[in-house]
Amino acid sequence: MGAPIHMPFFRGETTITLGAFYLGHAARSPVLPFFGVMPDHRLRLRVEIAPALASAKGSSGAALGAVAEEFFGVYRAYVRRYPSHLPYRFVRAEPSAP
Repeated sequence: MGAPIHMPFFRGETTITLGAFYLGHAARSPVLPFFGVMPDHRLRLRVEIAPALASAKGSSGAALGAVAEEFFGVYRAYVRRYPSHLPYRFVRAEPSAP
């Protein structure tokens, strides 16, 4: 599964581990993105399930990273809908140098 990878995230970057995407590949199972949101800010948690993502075509970092990028596309959409839910402490303001 390797080390976490850096992903562009809005104006910065964040890191993500590939374990869930590797597990989906190994189990030949899609990855199901789900998010807990509080749309009315009244401490009521609603779980939203996004459409399933196809499992990675292989176990290489590139194959797993492609599914991770697809997941982050879904995650970015949720952050746009619920910006108060973004854990800012996990996002670096400037991407690291290559």
